[in-house]
Amino acid sequence: MSRPSPTVVNVTMSEQEWREAHTAAIRGYHVRLRAWAAQNGVALNARGRIPTAVQERYEQATGDDVAEILAEIYSLLPPRVPTAYDWLESPQWQHFLGAASFCLIWVDGLDAPDCLRKLTWLHPVPGGRATFEQVMARPEPPAENITGAARIGEWTLVYLPSGGGSAEATPAVRRLSGDGHQAVAYWQIGAVGMERFLYCRDGELRTEFDPLFPADRQGSQPDLLVPQMTDAGLLPGSDPGDWPRKPALKALALADRITNGAHAGPEVLAGAFLWAAQR
Repeated sequence: MSRPSPTVVNVTMSEQEWREAHTAAIRGYHVRLRAWAAQNGVALNARGRIPTAVQERYEQATGDDVAEILAEIYSLLPPRVPTAYDWLESPQWQHFLGAASFCLIWVDGLDAPDCLRKLTWLHPVPGGRATFEQVMARPEPPAENITGAARIGEWTLVYLPSGGGSAEATPAVRRLSGDGHQAVAYWQIGAVGMERFLYCRDGELRTEFDPLFPADRQGSQPDLLVPQMTDAGLLPGSDPGDWPRKPALKALALADRITNGAHAGPEVLAGAFLWAAQR
């Protein structure tokens, strides 16, 4: 099943028009995928998440790649301003912004063991500190059941390789920010194109939004981070023509601004974390 050519998008389109174009692209992809599944005897629920394995089979069989569809839409925008996280687009790291699922949480005032202890459903992984690759090479525990933590200056970076989504990430961020702390988080589930940015303080969710639609914010103080969001290029302001290309990179750049430069660079992500596993 072939997909239609992308609709040509005017670079001066409004935020609402971008929202509609993105939604239409995702919806059309899912319609084609479900039609292919029905024609090929692949069982799918009428609603809800499409399994990654089915999505991969469909894309291999048809060449209909949702990432390419969105890339074609974004390519019509003007060149973007580089961010401190452009290295994530290198071959070594590009899986982070593609099919990978992960959650990064910056927590102030707590060290790595304290962060893991706050997530009370965790216990230490034998062997102490290890890199992500070393942990992944072990037969147990599986990636979706582990969490790592490493110190970056006055902040600790908590790394959930599975992404977790709202059901897991939001409670974890709130818990880590309790007792007067701050927590900044970005998570994505690459296979389904979901991502969120969260800022919590003292256990309260102050600001939350989808980096692709940063004007649609929730939380007790939804406008709290507007100056930093504008500076990071997430909102029209210093770079109005750049919205919303590469929102993940800009969301991570926003985390840098909130944490005063606690940059989760390649040397951090490739370095040793203290790991814990789900009971």
